[in-house]
Amino acid sequence: YLYIIYCFIYIYIEFRVSPLATTEQLVTTHDADYVRRYLNGDMTKAENRNIGFPWSPQGVDRTLSSVGGTVAAACAVWEEYASRCE
Repeated sequence: YLYIIYCFIYIYIEFRVSPLATTEQLVTTHDADYVRRYLNGDMTKAENRNIGFPWSPQGVDRTLSSVGGTVAAACAVWEEYASRCE
C-alpha cells in the first residue's frame, strides 16, 4: 500500500501482483492460431521479427503478466466506478 500526496490530496494506491492473461482473454483481440503459436514458440521468423524479441518462455510469462495486469487494472477501475454509481 502506498499513500502519495498529489496537489495536496492524499491518494491511496494498492499494488497487486499481475495475474497471467488467459487464452480466452487473448483471443478476444488476437487470432486463436496466432496465440497458440506464440504460447508454444511455433511462430514464423517474420512473426518473431515483428515482435522484436527472440521467443522464450520468460518472454511469454512477461507478456501474459503485462496483459493480465492491464485487464485486471481495467476491471478494478470499472468495479470501483460501478460501485459508486449504485
